[in-house]
Amino acid sequence: MNTMMMSIYERTREIGIMKVIGASINNIRTIFLIEAGIIGLVGGVVGLMIGWISAQFLNVLANLLLKSEESMIIVDVPWWLGLFVILFSTAVGVLSGLYPALRAAKLSALDAIRHN
Repeated sequence: MNTMMMSIYERTREIGIMKVIGASINNIRTIFLIEAGIIGLVGGVVGLMIGWISAQFLNVLANLLLKSEESMIIVDVPWWLGLFVILFSTAVGVLSGLYPALRAAKLSALDAIRHN
């Protein structure tokens, strides 16, 4: 949410210009919600990759320490959990971007263009 609020403050003039050239409130809201969703999606994918790599590292480390003859899987990340992580992080991104998107859509075009 903080990232999206800062994005609005940094792009206030752009929002004003979009409104002047005819962008509707829905267009501006959609732009910011898509941006928030993409930030959440990327965060989820990166988090999933870090988790999966950590799980593989723990499996290798556990097998080295146990010195068993057959390879064991100690930590497993099922596909459905990975899918849930990505969907959940995207949903959290969109929900946290909802207030900033509504705020951006309500900005006055003239005030936004005058903003330094």
